[in-house]
Amino acid sequence: MQKRVGNTVIVIVIDLSMPSNVLPALSKWINATKSVINKLEGKTEEKLKRNEVNNSLSQSNDKKYIDPFPVPLMIVANKYDLFKKEERNKRMHLVQGLRFLAHGYHANLVLSSNKDKNAKDKVQ
Repeated sequence: MQKRVGNTVIVIVIDLSMPSNVLPALSKWINATKSVINKLEGKTEEKLKRNEVNNSLSQSNDKKYIDPFPVPLMIVANKYDLFKKEERNKRMHLVQGLRFLAHGYHANLVLSSNKDKNAKDKVQ
């Protein structure tokens, strides 16, 4: 079990075609995943890995706002092609919210679309 958790990367895919559901769905999946990881994290290796991340953030000006996810986390916001049709302010605020959450968990954020070849290639 220790090796599995130690080599884990969590990828959460959210659907941008329904903007009002994005943040609640992301929050739900982050909390559910974090709960499972924390139950398994009693091993020293995972704690050391988390401490390494915390040490790398020690020089950050906004470290008080960052609570690193227990394992590497990638958030993929899919269906960007449909999301682009939303009004500009709505898009801007939602993407800022996603960036803020991703930063707060020390996660990567990728905006993607299966219909946009360039965006699709970046995820693969």
